[in-house]
Amino acid sequence: MANPEGAFAKDLGYLAKFFDKLEAHASQVPAEHQKRYRTLIAEERTRWQEITAILSGAPAPAAVARSAGRVAPPEQPAAAPANTGDVSLTVGSLRNG
Repeated sequence: MANPEGAFAKDLGYLAKFFDKLEAHASQVPAEHQKRYRTLIAEERTRWQEITAILSGAPAPAAVARSAGRVAPPEQPAAAPANTGDVSLTVGSLRNG
């Protein structure tokens, strides 16, 4: 396959939106877990950036930072809007069925 990342571009776009939704709901997580919750999401984003880089054939930026003993601090998302409805966390073509 000439451009493996291109084959997954749509799914990777859905994944980015999925992470955005997860971050938007951070304010609904109990206060004592919010910092860890945000850190986990930031780490997942970093892993998927590395996967995307590997698929495109570019050097994986996260692997370079880890090999140098540095870990980038997680990005702090902007304040999330209040959400009073149910949350549907599905990722398009990646779901079963």
